[in-house]
Amino acid sequence: MHWQPAQSAERFARRPHVIAWTCECWPIVYEKLMTGGSYLIRRTDQNDRVSAVPLESSPTSRKEADVLWRRLMSGTAV
Repeated sequence: MHWQPAQSAERFARRPHVIAWTCECWPIVYEKLMTGGSYLIRRTDQNDRVSAVPLESSPTSRKEADVLWRRLMSGTAV
């Protein structure tokens, strides 16, 4: 799995819409985002709350984002 620094605000004209997420009580929080017909996954490591920097996957189709989301949730994403 390749993650890059979050750049949603710069990449998209509109703010991304969160369509799925994991509990903020977990050390690592995942969000599935949609904007302008593109989908991506955001990952935030909350172990160090002072410097928790979100990372994102590359924008993709809904189908590919759904597959990636299922793999992340099942622990099979590499």
